[in-house]
Amino acid sequence: CQKPEHPMQGKTTTTCSLLFLLMLTCSAAFVCVPSAIARAGQAPTSLCSPVRVTMTMALSAKKKSKAGPTAKALKKRTGAVTVSFEVLKAESSEITDVELELLSMRLRKMGVASLWTSDLDTLLTVCKEQKSAKGDFPGPCAIVFNGDLSEALAAVAAGASAVVVAASEVEVGETVAQAGAEVIWNLESAEQVDVLVGSGASGPFLVDAKEQDVRSALSKDAVVVSALDSMQPDQAEMELCRELVASGCKSIMLRNAIVGDEEDLQYSRFVLDKLKDKSSSNFRITGMTGSTNGHFGTGSFGAQEEAGIVWKRLGGEGLGPDVAATAAVVGKSNMRAWAAK
Repeated sequence: CQKPEHPMQGKTTTTCSLLFLLMLTCSAAFVCVPSAIARAGQAPTSLCSPVRVTMTMALSAKKKSKAGPTAKALKKRTGAVTVSFEVLKAESSEITDVELELLSMRLRKMGVASLWTSDLDTLLTVCKEQKSAKGDFPGPCAIVFNGDLSEALAAVAAGASAVVVAASEVEVGETVAQAGAEVIWNLESAEQVDVLVGSGASGPFLVDAKEQDVRSALSKDAVVVSALDSMQPDQAEMELCRELVASGCKSIMLRNAIVGDEEDLQYSRFVLDKLKDKSSSNFRITGMTGSTNGHFGTGSFGAQEEAGIVWKRLGGEGLGPDVAATAAVVGKSNMRAWAAK
């Protein structure tokens, strides 16, 4: 052994050794954190940056909770009530694809938030028309598939922006989300709310209008769509809609509202007028007087008291023979002119 040439040389060597050991210890600590995260099912972004891993996880959680286009369409930031309709062609309907496209356009111009359907052919036709409105005002409506879950991926491929999934079908929901569509969880009990929300689901949620306990179990900030049947006897659905709005509901979906008959637009306008025009208690139908570009005028076929309307679907006279006849003539004439272009 040689003596150190400088009195501090030995101390310097010892200090360097200690620093080297400290660096090894720190490196081991850096590797442990991401390794533990990886064992927990997470994918660390760097083996030497636990801080970056933590930040990435936090940002990912924040990104997952961000509302998608369908959720934004169903619940407006302004607090305005949104109305959606289910499109389900009746067996007796003779509506053509061209007429269905025109109907889709007019519903969009009316201000409908979204269109729901369980039929893939209908979905394909409506999606095609709605996509043509990209860049226009108003833009495309959200299209929701609420049919058989075995057809969910086909619906997403056809253009559905969201799919209704039962609360018990979590794996299907994950598959739909990975395919690029939003998941609307169908809730039937308050217990399902606890399970889904506890697992990190943030909605939107679909709840039957009569299930008050389920709606109460959800956060006030959640996107909740209340669903009810359309064209009930004595306009019972409108009374229920008013009760829902009074209780704080911001999104309503009317089942089986569009069936491919002459009352589709009349009923749609009726509902929208009642729910969005707080200044008027009378029914005003303006849907069929618009030109083929979908813009509706302020003229009407006449005003009727809500209680006096018995729709043809329920065995009544609807808005009257003159109104129905005029609507049919104007509607079909416009459809032919639009299809010829």
